[in-house]
Amino acid sequence: MPLESEETELSRAHYQQGSIRRVSRKKAPEVWVFRWRDTKADGSRRENTRVIGTVLEYRTRAAAVKAAEALRININSATPRSSVFGMTFQEIADHYVARELDPDQSEARKPKAHSTIEAYRRYLKRWIVPRWGSESISEMEPVAIEDWLAQLGRPPYKLEKGTRQKIRNIMSAVFRHAMRHGFLPRDAEANPMKYVRQSGGSAKEHTILSAEQAMSIIENLQEPVRTMALLDACTGLRASELTALRWEDINFDEGVLRVRRGIVYAVVGDVKTEASRSNLPLASFLVEALRAWRRETPYAKPSDWIFASPRTKGKKPYRGNSLVRRQLKIAKEKAGIAGPVGWHTFRRSIATWLIENDENVKVAQELLRHHHVGTTLGLYAKAVTRTKRQAQEKIVNQLLAAQQQVSKPELSEGLGVVQ
Repeated sequence: MPLESEETELSRAHYQQGSIRRVSRKKAPEVWVFRWRDTKADGSRRENTRVIGTVLEYRTRAAAVKAAEALRININSATPRSSVFGMTFQEIADHYVARELDPDQSEARKPKAHSTIEAYRRYLKRWIVPRWGSESISEMEPVAIEDWLAQLGRPPYKLEKGTRQKIRNIMSAVFRHAMRHGFLPRDAEANPMKYVRQSGGSAKEHTILSAEQAMSIIENLQEPVRTMALLDACTGLRASELTALRWEDINFDEGVLRVRRGIVYAVVGDVKTEASRSNLPLASFLVEALRAWRRETPYAKPSDWIFASPRTKGKKPYRGNSLVRRQLKIAKEKAGIAGPVGWHTFRRSIATWLIENDENVKVAQELLRHHHVGTTLGLYAKAVTRTKRQAQEKIVNQLLAAQQQVSKPELSEGLGVVQ
């Protein structure tokens, strides 16, 4: 194969850089090829090549050089650590993206869900790499990172605590990746994120619906969104899981819904967590509602989407976000409900209803398919005012009952049992 005479050397460093060449092919677009040498057991040098991609994928030499970063780091995995420690955060981030955030190339035994991959990529590209990409990984200080995270919480950024905690956790994952591959010492002290303080949580007030409010919204919806919302209010499915349902996922005879996939950014993928993959019970009322919709929709084959979009002739399901704008928002206004309402509002509400109904916490966790009980109780279930008042009244009555066992008549005269 003919090679261009011009060869671009990557910037000089203390360890092997390799080179990029543009190679012609007879019946296909030209490709960018990464070339490097390694030493065999007998001491001789051997040349290696790896195709990075076509000129259609990487239209400039600079783009090809950047795409080769992860390869360059890999071939230097045996380089003395004193040289590797001069690497920048951009370099280890590129290596992390190539090895952990590529579904086809991931070395993880259980690749991350598509939604997680996309979120990690966006945070790295939008926030982390622009600020820390040029910094040496051995010189990044916890206090400086902590100050930067605090700055992101102030104008003009105003990122919530939960978002800043996610940024911190992604940076920590990149550093742990560098430690595992030997780019940093394999001890806790090498990860500066260990000393970066960043609390989580959200200051946003989430809307929690009563059963009456939920049904009022549902009654103001048109099909198939009405059936979607009813199913969501009864099962707490995530929007990605709700839109990804096929008719073959429903066992009408047994009244069981199998959650097997999700759709995020128009990509069909796995569910969010292993705990999310589950079978959910369907009440007979829900089974009949789904049967009624199946009789009405033209897309009723087992492999069809339950909520198939007619605009795509059933090839794709409705997009959850567009339905929120076009129907849910209007329906909640007709129902006279203040505060934002989306698909996740039903999920948060059903968590609260389960706890309010004194359901076993383990049952609530499994119905919502959370990995940890703490997620169900801490993030989703919210005690409503009536429940709080009843709980307080129980405490007061317990105290009053206990007071009768002690000899303090002057206290009992001023207190009465709460009705």
